[in-house]
Amino acid sequence: MDKRGRMPQLKVQRAYPKQVTQDLRGLSSERNLLLAPNKGQAIALSAGAPILIVAIDTEAEFDWGGPFQRTQTTVENIRNQALAQKIFDNFGVRPVYLIDYAVATQPDGYRPLVEFQKSGICEIGAHLHSWITPPFSEELSDRTSFAHNLTTALQKEKLTRLTEAIGSNFGAYPVTYRAGRYGIGEETAAILASLNYSIDMSVQPGIDMRRIHGPDFRNALDTPYWFGAGKRILEIPATAALIGILGHPKLPTALGVQLYDAISRPRLINDEVLSGRIPPITSLPPYTDDPLFSMTRSPRIEGSSLTGRALTGQ
Repeated sequence: MDKRGRMPQLKVQRAYPKQVTQDLRGLSSERNLLLAPNKGQAIALSAGAPILIVAIDTEAEFDWGGPFQRTQTTVENIRNQALAQKIFDNFGVRPVYLIDYAVATQPDGYRPLVEFQKSGICEIGAHLHSWITPPFSEELSDRTSFAHNLTTALQKEKLTRLTEAIGSNFGAYPVTYRAGRYGIGEETAAILASLNYSIDMSVQPGIDMRRIHGPDFRNALDTPYWFGAGKRILEIPATAALIGILGHPKLPTALGVQLYDAISRPRLINDEVLSGRIPPITSLPPYTDDPLFSMTRSPRIEGSSLTGRALTGQ
């Protein structure tokens, strides 16, 4: 903290590409991947206290347990955001509100946030919920609720509409993005670059969402890293990490995640194994004679004594 007790801010210089590629479907030849980055893409963090970043998905009211509907766009919840903002102010926290199309285009949604923004106590980012963001050329389904399952052209057009709406009603274009339902793919890098975004916050380290049509984050880093052509965009992943023995550096992250699921949700993992969607843990090949792996492959694993998982900011 500084002398006034305020939390340090993570400052990233906005980068504007000189020329945006015309073919958004192509991946960078530099292979600075978003979902499977290499360790050389990680940024060097300075020593000291952790940096707290508060990013809030600020969106319309709808029923996550029901079907996706284009008509669920009320934003009455935003009028109460001042209560939380006062708490942030007391602790010197400057949050970023990641807003969807319903909030960005309706006065009841954006006016309270504009007041925060004018006071300099928050930042405004974009949060794409594809099912309520025009154009509406896709069929509504669980699968298409993840933007990365849409065509690249449709993804770009929807994010363009959202970006323009935010720019029109807030007087500034957003530079921070988080995909609704964390639905990103490798094409996301070129789309974000074309719209001058410099930060993405969509990665959920270690989590595989493929069973519900989402991305597979098992190969992503759990620390900030650059991605895309020229490493112009910074990924700030959500705080999600395996700790204890499952966070051991010799244990592959993908195996640690599978073991965690088996320990914490045995019924779910058994259903996945029986359906053939994932292999049983006992079928995994041996990695080493290290005693650590013998312990993790033992059928007598007890979650309370061997593992824990830190999950915040989701």
